[in-house]
Amino acid sequence: MKTEDYVKFDINDPMIKGHSAPIAAFQFNPFIDNLLATASEDGSVAIWTIPIEGLKEDIKTPNATLYGHSKKLTHLTFNPSAENVFATASFDKCVKIWDGYQGKEILSVDGIIGQPTCLEWNYDGSLIASVDKSKNLHVFDPRDTTTAAFGGPAHEGPKQQKCCWLGESNRILTTGVSKQLFKEVCVWDSRDMSKPLTRKSAEKNIEVSDPFFDSSNNLVYLAVKGEARVNVWELTDDDDLIHPVASYKGEGSHRGFNFFPKRCVDVMSSELMRGIRLTDKFLEYVSFRLPKKRGCFVPTLYKDCPSGEFSKTLDQWTSGENAPAHTVKINPDLGASLKLRVHDGSVLVNEDVEEVKKDLQIVEVSASSSAGNTSAAVGSSVQSVNESNSDEIKKNYERKITELEDQLKDKDAADHSSSHDNTEEVESLKTENTQLNSKVTELETKVSQLEITSKDKDQQIEELKQVRI
Repeated sequence: MKTEDYVKFDINDPMIKGHSAPIAAFQFNPFIDNLLATASEDGSVAIWTIPIEGLKEDIKTPNATLYGHSKKLTHLTFNPSAENVFATASFDKCVKIWDGYQGKEILSVDGIIGQPTCLEWNYDGSLIASVDKSKNLHVFDPRDTTTAAFGGPAHEGPKQQKCCWLGESNRILTTGVSKQLFKEVCVWDSRDMSKPLTRKSAEKNIEVSDPFFDSSNNLVYLAVKGEARVNVWELTDDDDLIHPVASYKGEGSHRGFNFFPKRCVDVMSSELMRGIRLTDKFLEYVSFRLPKKRGCFVPTLYKDCPSGEFSKTLDQWTSGENAPAHTVKINPDLGASLKLRVHDGSVLVNEDVEEVKKDLQIVEVSASSSAGNTSAAVGSSVQSVNESNSDEIKKNYERKITELEDQLKDKDAADHSSSHDNTEEVESLKTENTQLNSKVTELETKVSQLEITSKDKDQQIEELKQVRI
């Protein structure tokens, strides 16, 4: 749906149905507004082209399906400055970097993180921060893992931990809970993660907080899952570094929360950020505004924001070049000048990169619909994956089958080994099994007898009918 539409959803509305398991993560390409990537618990990544006019029918076949992880995926995030590069993380404790144009894996990072609970790029796409189920905070460059930094346990509580980079600084914010189940917020220096720069405790609450950072105003928004609140904290230059300043509370608990791109805000109402929250019953927008500043544009409230144009190509990024994404000045005329980069729906996989780039079109966006179109609506059917990619898919399936067979062999060997240590238990189970088999045989005999009896009765009934006739 478009952001200016207010409609009631129906269970029969068109949807994306291209995975064999639930979708664990998804994100729109930051440089192609109608290109969506999804990561599923079935271990695959799919790339979809979404038409800007909206979804007309179910999508069941993606542009491309990418395989490489051996266990279910948990995270997917696009590089904010490199063209069509994204990272995925999985329960196989591996982070993979993908080329979205060619539909192939370009880097794989093993042995650094555990099972991830968060995965975030920094502002120029040179580093990734991750927190895992072992509560450890990691920072690494996927192109050179020898420089990986390890921060140890970020928070000691039992709940999932999240992280986000604080703009163009080297600082990272993490959220979690303490041993006493008090909510905690920590700020770290990625160059020295031996201990946090500050650790703040809030109310006693075991729910997970997803952090989002607004670099224009140094504000951190913490969306509390399972509740209806969004807490707002401000970064400062004093010794405490961060302070709570406000809180929003809506109706119904969050099932999901995120923010629109900064270029979508209404500057004439002094809107700082525009969020969107999902509950069990509805999807709604949340506007964070500065009080008593409506009706005029206040330039000091806004820094330059990402323009939607990449700064580095894939080859430049893989060779080690870094640069923040291109930016644009926020002003009242920005909406009218926005242009939407869309893909026409042709298959990306195994195509020449330059030919794929020709498929990109620049579409003028009117001022009235710019905010809606920059967050592209969910769309219609797309073409199938190239035949040339089928061999790779087949190999991946064969590899997975081999892995499963090896696991079964290991399990059988373990069971055989343990049976020697539990002879009495095994003999008892064998006796029970023999008794059960005897009962099954007895029941089968009775069933056969009943069937014979039933046939005899049917025959007698037919004979009686003939006599009456």
